[in-house]
Amino acid sequence: MDAASSLQSSAIETSSGAKERRSRFSFGLRLLRRPISTVDGCWSWIACISAFFITFFTVGLLESFSVLYIGFIDKFSPENETNSTHAKISGSVAWISSTSYIVAFCLSPLASVTANRFGIRNVLLLSSALIPLGLLLTSFTRQLWEVFFTYGVLCGLGTMFVFTPILGLLPAYFQKYRSPASGILMSSPYVSTATLVPLGRHLLDVYGLDVLLYVESGMTLLVLFPMAIIFRPHLSVETERLDQVQSLGKLLRNIVIPLKRKRFSFWLALIALHYFTYYIPIIHTIRFAEDELHVSPARSGYLMTCYALTAAVSNIFFGSIADRLPAIMLSMIVPILIGAIATLCFPFYVEYWHVMLFMFFIGVSVGFNGPIPVVVRRLVEENEAIDAVAILSLIAGFMSSLGPPVAGWIYDHSGHYTSAFIMSGSVSLTAGLLLFVDVVFFEKRSRLEASADIAL
Repeated sequence: MDAASSLQSSAIETSSGAKERRSRFSFGLRLLRRPISTVDGCWSWIACISAFFITFFTVGLLESFSVLYIGFIDKFSPENETNSTHAKISGSVAWISSTSYIVAFCLSPLASVTANRFGIRNVLLLSSALIPLGLLLTSFTRQLWEVFFTYGVLCGLGTMFVFTPILGLLPAYFQKYRSPASGILMSSPYVSTATLVPLGRHLLDVYGLDVLLYVESGMTLLVLFPMAIIFRPHLSVETERLDQVQSLGKLLRNIVIPLKRKRFSFWLALIALHYFTYYIPIIHTIRFAEDELHVSPARSGYLMTCYALTAAVSNIFFGSIADRLPAIMLSMIVPILIGAIATLCFPFYVEYWHVMLFMFFIGVSVGFNGPIPVVVRRLVEENEAIDAVAILSLIAGFMSSLGPPVAGWIYDHSGHYTSAFIMSGSVSLTAGLLLFVDVVFFEKRSRLEASADIAL
């Protein structure tokens, strides 16, 4: 009897223990489903960290395409290739990266509509499946055209469904620490470039392209899925989304509403002008160093590392100080002007360390991205933030894809890089100075309106 009662009590304890574990697990799931109702709290920072790693393995993965570029050329080049064949393959492979950027940024309004319709977490979960699937399928491709779909389209779609909603929604999780959180988020792609490029190059050289794709697919799945799960939506955004469930057609029409705000439209036009020059120094400086200064590929890689690390720190710095400046827009104007002046001084760069210093200042100039989520939040209403970011991503993706070909055309006709860089620096300087005029005009008008309200 004692043995039987002992076994019975043991079974009861085991059953109760299992029920308790199931209860805890169920509570954890309910907690993760529940929207966040506070700002600047623990879950706000968890959302920020999740957004950082999600961006790290989405936008950062696209930014690190240079390693896959080498692998694709080696894989799809004919065995008895000539220089012309190699150039043709190189151009075709470069279009894979362009395809992913076009899908990721020029289709960003679709991400805005999807997030508003189905919720941020469902969109993140979709992305956590698309990108690993795209990378895995790319490892099985045997024709170059297949890579355009598996990598260019699938990975581009995965990035599109993530970046625009996160960029628009993250400021809702913060009040006091909104600027530092935005800077941390915007630094993610550059931290990714500084880490994934050397890691990817090692895997490519030692194990080959297929193993590199397997590893990237596994890493993205293991990171994106848990980050999507713990990224809890914010109550203010989720409540408004559920209260205003609209048809897809109306959501598409609502995307253009932020453009009706004059200051946002003016700011967007100037930022688009600057994005025209965004990739010109990054792409053509490497070519200049290797062609004109005869820098080895290994040493030119150090230029990109310097740029990526500086850009990461610069985004965090300018994002963090945005709210402390007299006008928040100054946190964008200062880095833009720094980059413009450094680019205009390009004719004086005749040695390797000159170019390294130039890439450092270009990295500093990229810090203008850090305050973007906060600036957008200031220029539009809270419920328009995702749509505003979608418009910005669309225009930025289009304009930044135009700059390098135009600079290349100038180089082909002039025979040197100086004219292309002078053009780039002049356009950036114009955008920066007009942004400063915008700050002076609108800040002065805001103070006059405030004085009039006080007088009344």
